[in-house]
Amino acid sequence: MHAAKLNHLGLTAIAIMMLVVVGCGASAGGHDIANLGGTWQNPSNQQRVVINVASEKKTITIDDKTMPLTVKPAEADRFIFRVSDAGSGEKDWKAFRVWDDTGNSFTLELDHDGKKEKLERVKG
Repeated sequence: MHAAKLNHLGLTAIAIMMLVVVGCGASAGGHDIANLGGTWQNPSNQQRVVINVASEKKTITIDDKTMPLTVKPAEADRFIFRVSDAGSGEKDWKAFRVWDDTGNSFTLELDHDGKKEKLERVKG
């Protein structure tokens, strides 16, 4: 009976540890798109980019031009943004979360139309 109690406690501890590890991984980014949304800015040219992923109709707005957006997870912290532009059609952009050394915040790197842009979140 003592062994059964110990075994039950051991399994409970393992289950709790697995939940903690999985929970921490999910909050750090991974395939979750929720923290991609918001206002971003390219520090080199001050261009603002607004990404809306909260509603059913996802959009990306650049220079007051709003375009429909589909987001597909590729790998952890890497996404394919399919952007629909009336003038140039649908294009696939690559988006990467680049985490800081503490793992608490990230910049967003967009790779599109032959150029790479580093975007920083606009505070406030």
